[in-house]
Amino acid sequence: MSRGAWETVFVDDEGYLTEGSFTSLFVPGDDGVLRTPPLARGILPGVLRAELIATGRAVEADLQPEDLRQGFQLGNALRGLVSAVTVAEVEPSDL
Repeated sequence: MSRGAWETVFVDDEGYLTEGSFTSLFVPGDDGVLRTPPLARGILPGVLRAELIATGRAVEADLQPEDLRQGFQLGNALRGLVSAVTVAEVEPSDL
């Protein structure tokens, strides 16, 4: 985790965003509907994520790191949705 960060967002081997270590990831779309990575990316379903999809507030979509540049939200059933920004970028070679 980077200094000042309370969560880490993971990227799969294909370069797509998956989820946080204890949150689901959501990126606002131009239409106001949140985008969240599909379960096919190997993520956990998440209670909040499932609720947002069931109510039409979110849809599954492949996301890449550049999609986070305009801001995003992280959330889970305990915390709800929390606005987030990136604080550092880590290159795979840095791991």
